Amino acid sequence: MYAQFSGLFKVGETVYVNHPTESWIVGKVDAADKNNKKGAYSIKPVASLNDSLANENPINVNEDQLFKYTNDLDKLDHDDLLSMTELHEVTLLNCLRNRYKKDVIYTLIGGVLAIAMNPFKWTIPYVQDDKMDLYCNKGKNSNLLPHAWSIADNAYRIMKETKQNQSILISGESGAGKTEGCKTVIKYLSKLSCSITTDEKIRENASGIAIKIQECSPILEAFGNAKTQRNDNSSRFGKFIIMQFDKEGVILGAYMYNYLLEKSRVISQPLGERGYHIFYQLLAGADAKRRKELYLSKAEDYSCINQGKCFTVNGVDDGKEYAEVIKAMNIVGISQTEQDAIFRITAAVLHMQNLKFNLRGDGSEVENKQTLKNVAELLRVDQVGLEKALTTMYVSAGKDLILKGLVPAKACDARDAFSKALYDAVFNWIIKKINENLDSSKQHKVDNFIGLLDIYGFEAFEKNSFEQLCINFANEALQGVYNNYTFKKDVDECREEGIEVTSVTFNDNQECIELIQKGVVNSLTDCCKSSSTDIDFLEKLKKAYLKKTGFFDASPLKKEDFIVRHYAGDVSYNVTGWIEKNKDTLNGDLFKLTKTSTCNFIKDLLEDTGNAKDTVGESFRKQLNNLLTTINSTRPHYIRCLKPHPAKKPNMFSVTEVMNQLRSSGVLETVKIRREGYSVRMPFDQFYHKFKILLPPAQQKGSTKEEMRVSCEEIIKSVKFDKVKAQIGKSTVFLRHYAYSDLESLRNEKLVQYVITIQASFRKLKAIKEVATMRRLKKEEEERIYFEKHREEIERKRREEEEKLRIERERIEKEEAEKRRIEEIKRQEEEKIAREKREREAVILKEQAKLNKLREVQMKKMEELKRIEAEKEERERVKKELEELESGKANMEEQESVKIWKVDEGKLVGFTLSEARKDLIFRIKTDQLFTLEECKILIKEIVRIMKRDAERDFKNLIFLSKFRTEVLFPKPIVSDYISETHGLDGFADSIDVKKMIYGKVTIRPLDPLSSKDTILIAKEKLKLLVLNINKNIVKLIDNALRQRKERLLIIATILEELETSVIKKYLHPNELLVVMAKIKSQSTSNSNAASQQQQPQQQFASASEEKLF
Repeated sequence: MYAQFSGLFKVGETVYVNHPTESWIVGKVDAADKNNKKGAYSIKPVASLNDSLANENPINVNEDQLFKYTNDLDKLDHDDLLSMTELHEVTLLNCLRNRYKKDVIYTLIGGVLAIAMNPFKWTIPYVQDDKMDLYCNKGKNSNLLPHAWSIADNAYRIMKETKQNQSILISGESGAGKTEGCKTVIKYLSKLSCSITTDEKIRENASGIAIKIQECSPILEAFGNAKTQRNDNSSRFGKFIIMQFDKEGVILGAYMYNYLLEKSRVISQPLGERGYHIFYQLLAGADAKRRKELYLSKAEDYSCINQGKCFTVNGVDDGKEYAEVIKAMNIVGISQTEQDAIFRITAAVLHMQNLKFNLRGDGSEVENKQTLKNVAELLRVDQVGLEKALTTMYVSAGKDLILKGLVPAKACDARDAFSKALYDAVFNWIIKKINENLDSSKQHKVDNFIGLLDIYGFEAFEKNSFEQLCINFANEALQGVYNNYTFKKDVDECREEGIEVTSVTFNDNQECIELIQKGVVNSLTDCCKSSSTDIDFLEKLKKAYLKKTGFFDASPLKKEDFIVRHYAGDVSYNVTGWIEKNKDTLNGDLFKLTKTSTCNFIKDLLEDTGNAKDTVGESFRKQLNNLLTTINSTRPHYIRCLKPHPAKKPNMFSVTEVMNQLRSSGVLETVKIRREGYSVRMPFDQFYHKFKILLPPAQQKGSTKEEMRVSCEEIIKSVKFDKVKAQIGKSTVFLRHYAYSDLESLRNEKLVQYVITIQASFRKLKAIKEVATMRRLKKEEEERIYFEKHREEIERKRREEEEKLRIERERIEKEEAEKRRIEEIKRQEEEKIAREKREREAVILKEQAKLNKLREVQMKKMEELKRIEAEKEERERVKKELEELESGKANMEEQESVKIWKVDEGKLVGFTLSEARKDLIFRIKTDQLFTLEECKILIKEIVRIMKRDAERDFKNLIFLSKFRTEVLFPKPIVSDYISETHGLDGFADSIDVKKMIYGKVTIRPLDPLSSKDTILIAKEKLKLLVLNINKNIVKLIDNALRQRKERLLIIATILEELETSVIKKYLHPNELLVVMAKIKSQSTSNSNAASQQQQPQQQFASASEEKLF
């Protein structure tokens, strides 16, 4: 912060002021005096905005404690605080408050830190588990609101892409929501890792592991959490959970480390608070049998849990929570025997703390023997031995050990130490058992992990002891990790933009860490190894560090205190009891007593560390160093949990409470790091459009990115900023926060100049308008006077004008009416013509229908005549065939064959259907049948000629049908008369013919042993088969000739029709005569040849082969 006076704020101006006790409040500048030693500015709080400070006197502060007030601050809302133009405590606080009012509880600071505000309600829609899929399936450019899921998702995807281990550090004060935040992250990572695989077996196994990890929470919360003044479910220990993944990102298991269980809460708690949840859950949820076995009554009867006078938690059913703990223990693998032992020890601690001691001689004895008996039975140890171990101890006297009695106060200390040791050992055993069941490093290769740290936040009470030092030591060390990571990230961003960062520094807390780690812890350990007292320890610290480091101090008024200047503020520590707390010793007789227990669980519970046991401070330092080593090997992500109001109620926001947490959680340290660097970062376009007013109009060029960059450089030069104040990057302008304030002041001054110019121009324009108005009114007055003087003449002219307009209007109306009448007459005439045309067309259609009907009758008659003619011809053909057959018998001996074709390379030469038929009939009569092979060749040639003739006839029919369709009929004749079978109807009727065409006729080989009669019979069957084939070929030829005749009759019919038609209109006379003559001669010759089958068929065949077109 810079405390110099620059006169940035004016008297009467509204500002934010950093109040000594109320954080940032709204006030007005009452006076400004740079020579005032108390503060250059006197600020009066605004009563309407600060109810608690309504009557407070003005306070004096310097300029660095003020911030300009604007209405825009009430509208600040950024998902990422680093996207704000100016990063300041006021802007950060207002942004968080505005978002919290809208139930937006997560806000990012860069990509690795999220602020989580505890809403104290679970009805906010976007944090419900059913919205988790949106974040699991989101793209890189998704517009989802920030969430703890966002941090977890980012860590998981970076782990998969880079194969680098990740860590998520969750911190905050009690009641801020750390535990819930940790559970939220675990649940999300479990779901996300299970969703990436399509293998059902792997997914089922991963889901089972995820459930086990999540079920650890009820157990750990029962044994490690308690109700405090600040939080109903406060974690009283720290934990670091390592979630293990394979190379594909599927979850394999988990491993857990625990830190600093608050053992003092086992035996006592402040007013309004409770002990650990498990005590109350066991008392409320155990069934009658277990209660009897454990000698349990009600919570009010046990001194170790009734000191806080608080036995229930609002909205929590301890009985149901107990059932959830039992269920979780079964899931994570804690057996029934182990559960029984755990609850016996828990009950034993309750009863043990009720033990009272009476003075007896130099020692003491237990007053309530029945309670002692119950404890002994629960621990499965001897009652007498237990009483002896609690009331006596062995002390060294030279080389001898002397048994010494303990007075009641010392006996109570031994009792308390034993109770704390037993409970702490049970808690550590539970952690170890969970690790045994969840750690997969022994069965699988763990490729990567994500570590989750849930640890106490920074603590500073009125009286702080050894526990607070350990907690704050951990937070100081973690803040050092965060500082280094954040600062380096910020420096890298500047270097990417080409910005010099040699002048940028940040507050390094490494010296404070070294003070605690090597100074306080080492000095305390040395004092524990000698007979030093707490005061000796304090004097040793003062001698070594007072006035020798800026992080250590001591108040002369508090003789037992020393002060450490932490990153989050100064904390005063009281050293009373530190030596004993650091030793954390347990009477050796009590340890030996547990080894005599008949319960193996209790016998092995306490570990014998011998004389080499580390002190609490040393042990915690080693744990912390191991933790920091692990975190430093990962890429860290942070979730800072904040409690918005101490009342723990929804929709309540305390500025002071939140600001204190922002400081203690290191968030403001993040802001400070950015502020000590170039905290204001504006893209070229944004910077240019905001501050181009500082340039002359001629230099205001910003149409391209390069012009904007040049203009930004000109702006920086015009205000004479050096590189310490501002630098130009590749796409961004980097400014110190005070340089940005100076720019704002210069811009405001320029705006004032423009405002004055605008106001002058406005006044000028206003005066011009007023003069124009006066002139207009004067003219209107003159016109009114003139009108009054010449009213009658004006009225007369007006009436004449109106009359002219009326006459003109009437003329136009008459013309339009006449035009409409003519158009109507024309329309009626057109309708009449159209109607008559439709009537004529209807008559024509009717006549055409009659003509078509007559033509159909004519066609039917023609078909009937054709059928009669065909029957007549068939009868004549049969008759002639019979006559020919009879006449042929006479000269059968003389005639051998009439075949006039020859076979050339498997083909017939000089072949016609008529000759083939004649020859076949002769062969059948004379028993000179064709062989099977000859029949096959003959059939193929017949089929070829039939197809050729049919195709040729079809061409002729299609040609003629076109003329016939155009001249006589609208319907083509081909579809009526032409068969689509090409004359092959009936061709496949004979099975033998089919065999000849599609396969060879095979004769089974004769059996040599068969009789001669059998061979003769086979020969007769073969002869009969060949005879049938020859006959069927004759039928085939007859069918082909008959269908050819039908086609030729159709051609002849069309020719007759065309001779009487108007075809002459479409063809040249000579052309028509040639066509008609050819077709008619062909049709006549073919028809005669078909009807006279006795005559030679060579003429028919040659005519059919002739090409007409």
